[in-house]
Order: sequence, then C-alpha cells, then structure tokens
Amino acid sequence: MSTGSERGVVGRSALSAAEVTAISALRDRCNRVDGLDLKLELEARRDDADPGQVSAFLYYEDAVLVGCCTLDGRTEVEICGMVDPEQRHRGIGRALLAAAKAECMRRGTRRIMLICEDASAGGKAFVAAHGGQPLFAEHRMELETLSPQAAGRTNMDPVEIHVAQRSDLEAMARTQAAIFADSVDYVRWSIERDMDDPNTIFYLALAQGLRPISSLKVIFAPPRAFIYAFGVVPQERGRGYGGLMLTRVIELLQAAGWRKVALEVDVDNAPALALYTARGFHITTTYGYYELAEP
Repeated sequence: MSTGSERGVVGRSALSAAEVTAISALRDRCNRVDGLDLKLELEARRDDADPGQVSAFLYYEDAVLVGCCTLDGRTEVEICGMVDPEQRHRGIGRALLAAAKAECMRRGTRRIMLICEDASAGGKAFVAAHGGQPLFAEHRMELETLSPQAAGRTNMDPVEIHVAQRSDLEAMARTQAAIFADSVDYVRWSIERDMDDPNTIFYLALAQGLRPISSLKVIFAPPRAFIYAFGVVPQERGRGYGGLMLTRVIELLQAAGWRKVALEVDVDNAPALALYTARGFHITTTYGYYELAEP
C-alpha cells in the first residue's frame, strides 16, 4: 500500500486491495485512451511459495500511481506494463522494465517475454527499442451466446465432467502435464497453489468415470470468466472430447450467470480456432509475445 510519500519504482510481492483498485483504474484509463485490453496479471496476485519474489512494480509520482508492470511465471516470465497517457516519454516505462529485468536476473529466469497488443503502435515501438524478438502471438476470443451444435459422428465413451477437488489433484496434474508436455511436479505445485484462490476453479473430464481425458482452469475476473489451460490428452484427441468439454463448461458458466466467457489461443492453432469459432467465440484482440535477448 502507498505510504503517501512514495516516488519512483516500488516492488511488490503481493498487492493490497487498494493497489489493485488503483492499478485497475490506471489500466482502464490506458485501455480507454489507446483502445486496448491490457493483459496485466492482477486477479492472481497474492503471496506465493516465495513471499520475497516480486510480482509487480509500481511507479509513483508524489504518491500517485502513474505506471505499473506485472511479472507472471517462474523460469519463463511474462511482463506486461503500462504508463499513464499523460506521463509518457519521461522514462517511466524504461525504469519499470529495468526493475523487472533485475528481478528476473535475481530469480535466474531463463526467458523474459514482453506482451504487447498488435493494436498498440507505441507498445510495439517500446518493444523494438528494447530488442524484443517475436516468439508467438495469441488471439483473445470472447463469447456471449453459445452457438447450438448439430449432432455429429463421434466414437466417444461416456464422459463425466466435474469441478476438480483436492482429491483430484494427482489426476489433474498428470492430465495437464500430458496435455502440455510439462513437468508433473511443476504442474502439481501450480494447481495446488491455484486451488487456494477463491476466483479459480478447475474442471476435469473422465471417460467412463475413470480415465482422465481433458481438463481446464477457469479464472473469474468480472465481467468475464476466463478459460485457461484447456486441452485433451494426446492419445484421446480427434474423438470429440474437446468440443464436449468446452460446451459443457460454458453451459455451466452461463447457467451460473457468467454471460461473457473468454479464452486465448495461438494464432497458428487452426483446429482450436475452428472449434472456438464454431461455438460462437470471436476475436477481440491479439497479443504478441516478444523475447528479450538477455535480462
């Protein structure tokens, strides 16, 4: 929390409610002026396994917040930042990035990525000025009305889809590790941490009540429910499970009052784009991910 006398860059391992409110107000102002949808990680900012690990840098002018960047990840860190439109071209963005890079160096981060929307000319100029090299891009897609689906031929077994509990932790960890070719230990740690967040839930799909086939995470960030980490285990793909999982979870979310559902997808993932478009999702913006050559 601001003490009322802060100036310059201040690091935070977790944000207070007042800081989240101030950052959200600044984000909304930047979005309104620039026509963007900044991808700042605010909803999940909390104490972690390492309370000394900085997850956000704030920039104050006479105790007024005029800039911020958030850091998301461990060995690979994603950075998204912003500066008040009336305070730009004064070195605030450079100061925030320098602090973020120093934090990444302290952690021993292997890769630093800057997130910049395609629609942000100023953001792309900033990335280029700091040597950012394009890695990949993701579309953000949103849905307000689920499109009805005609019955198609499938060879699916009976499927049970439920909100994952602590007792599902091992099945969830192994399912997501298989989907994303990741470490089971890291995925288990990440899921267990997120299960403590009241704004996050997981769904697990079991074929014939026993065989884990698909999973996803939902983060509630009003007015949207965001779907993340969605996939089907490799050996079960191509049988219609992904479409079934997505449709049922969206139905549950909308029945619970979440009229807007959002997700992100790699711009080159044609099968996923086709699936989401068929369910009624539309592209709202595109985020580029740029790697910095060195911390």
